Amino acid sequence: MLTFINSDALPWPAEPISAVIFDLDGTITRPVLDFDRIRREIGVDGLILEALAKLDEPARKRALGILECHEMIAAENSELNPGISELLRLIDAAGCSKALVTRNSRRSADVVSSRHGLGFDAIVTRDDGPAKPSPEPLQLACRLLGTTPAKVLWIGDSLLDREAGIAAGIRTVIIRSRPCEPDDGALVLDSARELIDMLCVTARDDTDQERQPQMNADY
Repeated sequence: MLTFINSDALPWPAEPISAVIFDLDGTITRPVLDFDRIRREIGVDGLILEALAKLDEPARKRALGILECHEMIAAENSELNPGISELLRLIDAAGCSKALVTRNSRRSADVVSSRHGLGFDAIVTRDDGPAKPSPEPLQLACRLLGTTPAKVLWIGDSLLDREAGIAAGIRTVIIRSRPCEPDDGALVLDSARELIDMLCVTARDDTDQERQPQMNADY
């Protein structure tokens, strides 16, 4: 398991961590998606997925095609953010399970995971139900990992990630990839390496449920 070395600066209790859930774009990978360009090509404003939900079927199908094209190009050319490989190795060394929760498609998430050999125990995408900032994808990831929100650490990079984590009752870390000033309730850092320096490996909590990795589960 993982624990925080110093709990003084944490916005929540420093309980042991049995699982870690990651966001994708901007957290695992360098942020390259040009959302303003995607919005212009589709012809919508605001959050893209929410805007798409308001379109009629033909327009939504066209818009999804544009969005998925951008996502696949980004996935196929993706680069990991600094410190992510080291953080994933630390998580594996601690015997923690790990999952990915993203507003991206399953196809693009699978491409990133395969390209970088990330080995997630579960992946939850917009294809599986409501997207962040709903807490539901994080709650689903907890169930797939066989653990509870109280034993999970959620790592994202945006206000949407903060909102989802707080709503799900999960300790939330925001590693800033863009200008972002989350409200109270999240631990805000500047890099994955900064988080690594705050963590240490501890003995497994035998009261924790046995993990049930379901990388290819039917949701």
